[in-house]
Parts: sequence; C-alpha cells; structure tokens
Amino acid sequence: MKRLAAVLVACALPAFGQGVPEQLASQFHENCIAHAEETLHGRWHLAPEMNFDTPKFCTCADSEIQRDLDFGRLARKPESERGPSSWAAHALADLYLLDGIACYSKTVGWPPGASPGLPSRSLEEVRVVLELRKGALFAAYNQALKRDRTLAGKVVLEFTIEASGAVGDVSVRSSELTDAPFLEAIKSIVAHLHFPPEPVEKLVTTYPLDFLPS
Repeated sequence: MKRLAAVLVACALPAFGQGVPEQLASQFHENCIAHAEETLHGRWHLAPEMNFDTPKFCTCADSEIQRDLDFGRLARKPESERGPSSWAAHALADLYLLDGIACYSKTVGWPPGASPGLPSRSLEEVRVVLELRKGALFAAYNQALKRDRTLAGKVVLEFTIEASGAVGDVSVRSSELTDAPFLEAIKSIVAHLHFPPEPVEKLVTTYPLDFLPS
C-alpha cells in the first residue's frame, strides 16, 4: 500500500484532469495489479472469499480516476504536501481503489450472492447511499476540526444491512483519527441509514471514508 501511495504521489501531474498520460496510467495499473487485491482484502477487510478479477478491477480504476474531481484536487497539491507518508498520499491511493470499487461492482455485481437462493446488495449500492449522506458525515467532521485543525485521515466502518434495508452493528474497524466524539457521530449517522428493502441476504460490509480538510 505504501509503495502504491508513493508512486501515485510521485507521478501526480499539476495538469491532472486533462487525461492521464500513457506512462502515468501504466504505473497506476502496474501497482494496482501488484497490490490491489492484497490491500482490499487485508487493509479494507473486504471478503477474501470473493472471486476477484484483478486486471478488470484495475482497468476500471484507470478509467474512473480520469473523472474524479477529488483525485484531481489532491494531485494538484504542492509537492511538499504530497510526500509518500502524507495523508494526501494515502488519500490518493485510497481514492484510486475506491474508484475501482465503484466501477467494478457495477460491472460484475460485486459482491456475489451469499447463497444460491438469494442475491446480495452490490458495493455500488452501498457507495451510492453513503454518498447521499456525505453532507452529514462532513458536517460532523467540520465540527471535529474546530477541536483539532490537524484532524485528517481514514476511517473504515463495518456494518450490516438487513434485507429490510435497516443498518445495524456499526463499528469502527480501523481509524487514523482518534477523536472519539467524531467517531461516535459518524457511527450514529451510518446507523440511521436506510436502504431499499430487497429480497437479498444480510450483507456484512466494510466501507472506508477519507476525511480531509478542504
């Protein structure tokens, strides 16, 4: 993951957004091929038993970063703020993989059904619902920034989604932020999400959130 972050930061161009040059796209793709599955399973705790087509996933991520405004904004930060161990470096790496998840889950219906009889919700559906609540999540983050202006990093939440659409068992799987009131606030926001009821298996999933000052 650190190697992926370092390459992303070292190669980000000031003119990002006008298309990723062939050499840069190739470096993103090669690092994705080498590390994406390990990172998604190990660091983000996505189910290791899922069939994972790495080349297809990485091709998805390559195409999606071209349209990712947040990625472009971070890529244009001064080089001094994008060192390999900086929050910006990790955010760039995470955004690349998130873009891959968004595209890949639409392409292959990931994750697959948990049993022969019932399908499962897709990760794309999870992403869309969370995107709709991004305003509330970042309102909580802005409140936390009043306590600590340096607060920035990644939080991985784990939660269940019932067939009814109700969300439960929300927990923090890992966090680079140590502000306890903020973590409780975002857990509460996610716990109050509601998905459309569907004839599906209960889904236990994780979802990474990057909180970065604007």
